[in-house]
Amino acid sequence: MRILIILSSDAESSAGLIEAYYLFRDAGMDVVVSAIGGGSASPPAATISSEVSQRFKSDRDARDVMNDLVDLGSVCADDFDAAIWFGAGTELRAGALVKRLLAAAKPVAVIAPANAPAPAAQALLAALGR
Repeated sequence: MRILIILSSDAESSAGLIEAYYLFRDAGMDVVVSAIGGGSASPPAATISSEVSQRFKSDRDARDVMNDLVDLGSVCADDFDAAIWFGAGTELRAGALVKRLLAAAKPVAVIAPANAPAPAAQALLAALGR
């Protein structure tokens, strides 16, 4: 299974991103992290538990993923089984992609900037039968 993590440019931070990334990866999923224009995501160290922080620091693959985000404009909804949208911003491309995923009956979790993503990520895994 393949999951898309969408980062909004107007998200206040990517707090919870690393935890969600590992939750999906540990469930055996292929995880792709995207943002408009690509770029990189640097989760604030204060938002990561020490255990997850140590894991991230020693995980070159995860650091590479976060330092080389896929440009959202190159993402095809058909390539994914589900998505989680951090920030739930107003970007039209992200909204259009989410609309295509939902039209294809694929589960999508939407995380407002002030909310904790772990429960939504766990619910998305449950919806996928994981």
